[in-house]
Amino acid sequence: MKRFFLFLLLLTLGCSSSKLLNGEHSEKEILKSVSFVLESLQNQGFSGVIGKVKKNRIFVPVKVNGVPDDFFIDTGATYTYLNNDHIAKYHLRKITATDRKRKILTWFGSITDHKKAIANIFQIGNYKFSPWPFIVGSGNVTPVLGTDFLHFTNAVLICRFSTMLFNVNHQKAVGLSDSLKKFGYKEFDLYLSKGGSLGKLAFKNSDNPIDFGTFLIKANFNGIEGMMLLDTGAHYTSIDHDLARMTGRKIRKQNKIYFVDAAGNIEYPSVIFADSLKVGDYYLSKKRFFPIFKDLDRETYTYSVPYLGAIGMDYLTRNNAIIDFGNRKLYLMR
Repeated sequence: MKRFFLFLLLLTLGCSSSKLLNGEHSEKEILKSVSFVLESLQNQGFSGVIGKVKKNRIFVPVKVNGVPDDFFIDTGATYTYLNNDHIAKYHLRKITATDRKRKILTWFGSITDHKKAIANIFQIGNYKFSPWPFIVGSGNVTPVLGTDFLHFTNAVLICRFSTMLFNVNHQKAVGLSDSLKKFGYKEFDLYLSKGGSLGKLAFKNSDNPIDFGTFLIKANFNGIEGMMLLDTGAHYTSIDHDLARMTGRKIRKQNKIYFVDAAGNIEYPSVIFADSLKVGDYYLSKKRFFPIFKDLDRETYTYSVPYLGAIGMDYLTRNNAIIDFGNRKLYLMR
């Protein structure tokens, strides 16, 4: 099975190589590094699933109580969640008022009243989690695979090739750092968000809890140091509206770039010109316009430096991003 998955992904990589953007490294070098990550994690017992890109988002195939569907991976979402219509579609057990009075065991521990429904079986790739909880929201919410799953499984996400590897034995990836640096990747630390959305989930049959929440990364926008959200659920990299005003740069209206949230709402943001956006000494862009997002969530943000915005799928794919949830690292390479 491992060899078959490796062959399937390499075939996918070969078909996708023409989409790679020109950069400092050749397509062959990038494919070689991705192949290394895949084979290394397969040898460490990681399972894998190949997704597909729709509207600049990564969708992975899943089955909920045997019903097939696609969930999009959203590193900007704290929880895996659905809408009310999915309760019937997936034959979920809705949590009643009586249920809320007692703890309900799931694969990763007990859940409280903010979880609304439970699947007997949640399958990703060849692995079945039983049971698995979902938050259920109102409106036309696209099914989302959030950071609760990604942290719990110590997932490694290869953004360019829509591939997710995960470990069901609570083991972190080993040996990626030194090897990816040799391939030419730059490594950056990721910081867990703090506040109301941060929680701890106890492993089944274990007293060791794990943190879960969204990731932030230190960045520099036009010389202003701060933090940015790492958000695969965002089509575009965007700048916070408070930061935009802080720069003193002219804010322009436009009608070409638009945001679509998980509920399907569309917004055409204003834009601002930036001389540079970088993380560490790595330039994500120079001399570009960025959309301004006015509704970035600040409830979980407690850092003293400015909240700069969110790094979306446009720059993550363009820079061949690999996100290592277990070790809280981001790898970038042009």
